[in-house]
Amino acid sequence: MRYGLLGDIHSNLEALEAVIDFLENQNIDKYLCVGDIVNFGANPKECVKLIRELSSIVVAGNHDYAVVGKLQMAYW
Repeated sequence: MRYGLLGDIHSNLEALEAVIDFLENQNIDKYLCVGDIVNFGANPKECVKLIRELSSIVVAGNHDYAVVGKLQMAYW
């Protein structure tokens, strides 16, 4: 089984789409997201939506926890 690992997206939709385009030609069986989908970039909602459609396993990163109030930004 071939896994496609995604992480440190930080709301950068253009970069996420470019990586997904590349991985689509790599015979990936399953996508996994290792966190930090949101923060910094301009497209958090679109990135979350795309990851939800693509990945069955998603691990929340510290940025993901911070934007939903589960981690204080002082830890960075």
